[in-house]
Amino acid sequence: LVYTILVINLLSTSYYLFNSNFHRENWRELAETIGQEKIILPSQSQKEALIYYDKEKQIVSMDEFKNSGIPQIWLSRYVWEIFDSSDSTRLQIEDLGYNKVQEINLNGVVFFKYASKQSLPLDVQ
Repeated sequence: LVYTILVINLLSTSYYLFNSNFHRENWRELAETIGQEKIILPSQSQKEALIYYDKEKQIVSMDEFKNSGIPQIWLSRYVWEIFDSSDSTRLQIEDLGYNKVQEINLNGVVFFKYASKQSLPLDVQ
């Protein structure tokens, strides 16, 4: 009986530890993927993980973004349902003439990359 319980425990623990579905959000890979590009957040309460990975200077507000002429920007979709339930940040970006060109999901950390129509190749516009 003890042997059976021990084997079940080891198998369950191994399954939990080695199955990527149980891993936490992958903010490190996100920071590497974003590189030096700008980031916009629906709420400033989401920036702590990005600050940890030294991305604080890349975070811009919607007001800064509207007047900046930034050709590409990453939009955080991480828990946007809570902080931007009307999805106004995404809609404002799209109203400014930006198209979604990439979407990444790193264990629950979802970000969309937008590019201005002027910065896209003609065949993509």
